[in-house]
Amino acid sequence: MKGKKYSLFLLLMTLALLTTLHGLEAPVLMGAETGYPPFSFLNEENEITGFSVELAGSILNKMNVSYRIHVDKWAVLKDLLQEGAVDLLPLVARAPEREGYFDFTFPYMELHGTLFFHENSPLLSSLEDLKGSKIAVMQSDTADEYISARVDERDIVRTETFNEAMLLLSEKKVDAVAAQRLMGLETIKELGIENIRPALADLPGFNQSFSLAVKEGDSELLATLNEGLSLVIADGTFDRLQFEWFSPLGAYRSTQKKIRIGGDSDYPPYEFLDENGEPAGFNVDLTKAIAQYMDLDVEIILAPWTVTYNRLINGEIDMVQGLFYSPERDLTMAFTQAHSSVNHVAITRVEDSPINSFEDLEGKRILVLKNDITHEMLKGKGLEKQLIPVDSFSSVLIKLASGEGDCAIAAQSPADYWIRKLKITNLTMGQYSFISAQYNYGALEEKSEYLNPFKEGLSLLKANGEYRKIDLKWLGIEDEERSFKFLNLFILSIFILAIMILLLFYNRRLKKLKMKKDVSEDIQLCTVLQQIDSFLWILNIKGTIIKTNESFRLMFEEGFDKDEEKSIKDGPWSDYFSFIPLNHYGLINLKQMENSFEHRYLDGKGTLHRAHTEISIYKDRNSGSNLLVGLSTDASKSKSKGSLISGEEVIQDREFQGGFELEGNDRHMVNLEKAIDQSPLSIVITDFDGNILFINKKTCEISGYGPEELLGENARIFRSGLMDSTVYKDLWDTIKEGRDWNGKLQNRKKSGELYWEQVIISPVKGPDDKIETFIASKEDISELVERESENVLLEKRLRQKSQLDIIGEIAGGIAHDYNNMLNGILNSVYLLKNIRDKDEEKAEAYLNIITQAAERAIGLSEQLKSFGHKEDLLFEKLNLHFIIAETADVLKESLKENISLSMDLSARNFLISGNSSEIHNCIMNICENAVQSMESGGDLIIRTRDTRIERSGEINSFKVEKGTYCTLEIEDKGCGIPAENIERIFEPFFTTREPGKGSGLGLAAVYGTMLHHNGYVEVRSEENKGTIFGLSFKITGDIEMEDNKDGNETGDYEMKGASKRILVVDDEQMNRIVLPDLLESMGYDSLVAADGYEALEIYQREKDSIDLIILDFMMPELNGKETFLKLLEIDSDVQVIVASGFSENEDIEQMKEKGLAGVLRKPYRTTDLERVLKELEN
Repeated sequence: MKGKKYSLFLLLMTLALLTTLHGLEAPVLMGAETGYPPFSFLNEENEITGFSVELAGSILNKMNVSYRIHVDKWAVLKDLLQEGAVDLLPLVARAPEREGYFDFTFPYMELHGTLFFHENSPLLSSLEDLKGSKIAVMQSDTADEYISARVDERDIVRTETFNEAMLLLSEKKVDAVAAQRLMGLETIKELGIENIRPALADLPGFNQSFSLAVKEGDSELLATLNEGLSLVIADGTFDRLQFEWFSPLGAYRSTQKKIRIGGDSDYPPYEFLDENGEPAGFNVDLTKAIAQYMDLDVEIILAPWTVTYNRLINGEIDMVQGLFYSPERDLTMAFTQAHSSVNHVAITRVEDSPINSFEDLEGKRILVLKNDITHEMLKGKGLEKQLIPVDSFSSVLIKLASGEGDCAIAAQSPADYWIRKLKITNLTMGQYSFISAQYNYGALEEKSEYLNPFKEGLSLLKANGEYRKIDLKWLGIEDEERSFKFLNLFILSIFILAIMILLLFYNRRLKKLKMKKDVSEDIQLCTVLQQIDSFLWILNIKGTIIKTNESFRLMFEEGFDKDEEKSIKDGPWSDYFSFIPLNHYGLINLKQMENSFEHRYLDGKGTLHRAHTEISIYKDRNSGSNLLVGLSTDASKSKSKGSLISGEEVIQDREFQGGFELEGNDRHMVNLEKAIDQSPLSIVITDFDGNILFINKKTCEISGYGPEELLGENARIFRSGLMDSTVYKDLWDTIKEGRDWNGKLQNRKKSGELYWEQVIISPVKGPDDKIETFIASKEDISELVERESENVLLEKRLRQKSQLDIIGEIAGGIAHDYNNMLNGILNSVYLLKNIRDKDEEKAEAYLNIITQAAERAIGLSEQLKSFGHKEDLLFEKLNLHFIIAETADVLKESLKENISLSMDLSARNFLISGNSSEIHNCIMNICENAVQSMESGGDLIIRTRDTRIERSGEINSFKVEKGTYCTLEIEDKGCGIPAENIERIFEPFFTTREPGKGSGLGLAAVYGTMLHHNGYVEVRSEENKGTIFGLSFKITGDIEMEDNKDGNETGDYEMKGASKRILVVDDEQMNRIVLPDLLESMGYDSLVAADGYEALEIYQREKDSIDLIILDFMMPELNGKETFLKLLEIDSDVQVIVASGFSENEDIEQMKEKGLAGVLRKPYRTTDLERVLKELEN
């Protein structure tokens, strides 16, 4: 255990080094730069000023250090500090490359960098979009370092100040300026430039923590600055400077738009209409104070809660000032941090039994405020049928008092107000809190931006004490209850004086005896006050109860052990001590401590009391620790009136000699905690098992948990439950092996809100080199992740736009090619009609033109369907060698005499899963390109080989899996492809051929086919030597190649159609004319039907004489599938071939399962029809 404490202490020491050095003898020389507003700059009087300059001055003054200021440009000051010519700089971004020559205090601010553009330029957020553009930066600034690491040196323009950079941008002499966003906005404002605007998003990775810097090795000055910075943060100086310098820069301040804020007109003391009908209450004063500090134009509109809630939902108001948080509301609404926490209790009639649990509500009729958090909560508990919703809060109590319902669940404070206001005597409130809900400002998600200034304003009010004043005014003790007898005040004064005399007397005694006893023993002299009715207690700074008198113990006798120290946060007295402010570490916050308190509390038996408490603060000279001595008088017993004792009458900061001493390590721990408490990063330290030992303020601020809720808990309390368990396994495996882990985690706040953090976790080893603790440094990157999501959405939209552009380009290309084909067909037909003297040679030429145009149209359609993939492809087990052989047979018919085709199908694994039509078209496209590249003749080689992929990954942007592939290579000895065109050959409509000689869709279709088949393509080409296309398909098994008995058949065979009768069903008249004539030329007899209904009628009548039906798939009213199913009802053995441009989809597959005889793919040639009919006959 001692080892853990030792390592924890050393770890904190490395985070910030603080000493108690005061009053350096020689004045220090501080450097201040001239052009970095609002941090450090020359004002109109040519005087140096700015937030960082004033902060550094306040720190040095606090530490009694005299100083002088040397003013210069940043580049000069940086060198001066490195050389030791100046002692410190007040604003330096901490970066690894600066660690070698600077030492830094703990950071006091974090800033984000962005790009600034001219108003006529597009707002880009990526440096990739600025390639070749000129980017201005201030020389030696962090922006210079950031840009230099990412941008070509030739594109960087360096200036001595940011003013010069912004002026260059304003005059469009550069394309962008990289700078810290806040500083850049202030520079633009100072220069009066109106044509520059920042990018919407910050530059990734350009967020830096700023500190004060000294020359490396100047540990004495560094320690002084660290301690002084801690002190100015603790005493509120930092908050004041921050508010003075940055408040006017808030994005929502000075807005011209009036913000309409709704509230409940019947919810005192939080919000209600006073006697004059004006809004009043805690929420109202809080809203007005925020509006004043944030310079907002607000209109407060109070109405019955149901009306206000409906106005919020309907968008009639922008937000509400009092909205209870719930996970259900969080789905559609946004919230600020809570400004109050309100207990909701059960209210019953006096004669009825009290209700102190959910079980007690069984069978009860419950009055609730309609649309209130209690309404939602009880509905969620399944009690909806028992609820009686009421429109206003006061009506809930009036109805209950009048006998309606059995009880009410309502907010405690408003209920107490109305019961007294309306003088209702037959109602009583229970002590059990059914829900302690967080009370926030709230708005619909789409109007969440209205909440931002209220989040900021609420934090400011709490920091400057204004919130506490409003809280005491409305939620403290009522004026009429603040009355005391002069006798009580006199006794109170005597008690305080007696304590002071006794402490001074005992202090002298300790000096004489030189005793160093525990303070719990030293306060034994106070036993003379044990018998008084008032409470006497003494606390240390940790909130531990050191000593109490008998009256205090009798009041809280349950659970009180006089021999054991107790914390003010635990036990039946926790409500009594709730007025004492604590910081994030559970220590008493003396800065916010007042001398006099009037408060209410519940005793150990649940009885409500009112008390007036006076506090004196004493400091132990030896340890520097503070003790709090308090004396409370029970106001409930007071009957005479008198005035309160003024805070000035209470003696403070009396030094108490003797007592107990803090150990040296503990004293350093407290100071160190103050230092890292202001870190912009969350810091969490755990033991080896992940149990939390330490957290800083930022951790509590981000997570929403208090320190008492986190310390001792396991770090899994942050988990969202949405991350894959393998992430955490990798995390723990890494850090327990002694290595750092770096990654992103999605965590969940106490409120249920999700957020992202960039986390670095490092193991910390003890003296025996064993890991004892882990330290996590975490940065909230929720906004960055959200921006990345927005960027992904933007990229998706850009891709959609790009796709539309491509579609337009494709449509233009298709129209061009089809128009050429149709032009040839129409003109040839016209010439055929007008041919004279039966010129057979011309007639044959025109017929060839028509045939070629039609063939080109078919090829273009096939390519479009393969590229667009507009049908649901059916995959089956295929023999790739069979498909190659069939394709080669077709190809041989069109090859010129000077081109030879050879095949080497030597792959042992050639059984694949795929679509035969797509693969056939894929091979044909590549072979046709190969043939066209060999105008002077050459060799066309088709071969296969086995390929083994040992590891999954990417090949030429194709995702491939580990396994065995069959690679089909098509090689030509043609002209080859120029190197600059290799990367573009798969683009739609990219072609190097002359207009009319190629659509540019062939290889795009090949690319699509290989994507569909989870394969990949490789291309090797050399100009004037040839090209090799490699298509690799993943195999499904090993088979021996079967003999292809029909492999050499070309479709020329003797027709056996005599005596066969075929019914042709097609809604296109042209097909009903041509197809019967085509069938007749093959020796078949035919009938025709114009639609499905006519086909059913004909088949019903003549089914015995019809051998086959050729059925069009796409028809109006009754389509091909519906007609087929009805034909089966007439004759289950009917023979049907379906003709469709989409030959393979789910409907056709279902038809095959029910006995479909075959598929004829449109457009089809005569040979295709012959092949299908022959397959059916065989």
